[in-house]
Amino acid sequence: ILTGLPAIIQPIQKKFYKNIIGKKKFKFNAAINKIFSYDNFITKKAEYNAYNLASNLKIDCCPYCNRQYTITINKKGKRGQIIRPEIDHYFSKSKYPLLAISFYNLIPSCTICNSTFKGSKEFKLSSHIHPYIDNVINLIEFDYEPLATNLTGHWRDGIEVKIANNGKNSDLKKIKNSLATFKIKQIYNSHTSVVCDILNLKDSINGDYLEILAKNTYSGLRTSQNELYSLAFGNYLEEKDFHKKPFSKITKDILIKEKMLETLAKCK
Repeated sequence: ILTGLPAIIQPIQKKFYKNIIGKKKFKFNAAINKIFSYDNFITKKAEYNAYNLASNLKIDCCPYCNRQYTITINKKGKRGQIIRPEIDHYFSKSKYPLLAISFYNLIPSCTICNSTFKGSKEFKLSSHIHPYIDNVINLIEFDYEPLATNLTGHWRDGIEVKIANNGKNSDLKKIKNSLATFKIKQIYNSHTSVVCDILNLKDSINGDYLEILAKNTYSGLRTSQNELYSLAFGNYLEEKDFHKKPFSKITKDILIKEKMLETLAKCK
């Protein structure tokens, strides 16, 4: 129950409650809530609590939106537990009390995604993306469309963020529902300045500059492609690192569209 994958723990919950009806269910719920107590888990008194979990996961950016930090400050002693992200229950703890502190059911997330957008909405593995088991990064692709001609040589807010679905037919429903629940398109269109900054930076960087940067950054030591990308564009290149910093996914998608990764690869 604590460490099982979502596809395992959900049937356990259903099997346990299958023959429990009426008042007996409430009796069992009281016992279950005491054993698998989320209220205890989020206090600083527990030997292993939400601070420890968030610290061990090292997910520093909301996996639902990739635009808000979810940092944790968890040092020794109760006074060292200063800040942690909100914890979303993929399967709601009210409907699935047996899974209230299951590790794969606890998703560190930002306040807006967890409290404002998701709230008590019911999620299923067949209806919504699960950040721990679905390859979220490859299921969608950010794009943009200019709303006006760029006459000044600098991008302003005259663009619209677009999102393409790259999932297979079996994933399309999950992608569509997740994008709608977390209002990803609307939210990212309130961050068009981020895309404009990426485009402005792209326009100011050319192959020669990247070549000089690659050769001369560390006293003659060759700069890796990941380091070069980070130095030039201020974010992570590898998809496995996207959980470390906001807007890492959209940054890479826009730079791919602008063929900057091809330019980056040519630097030797």
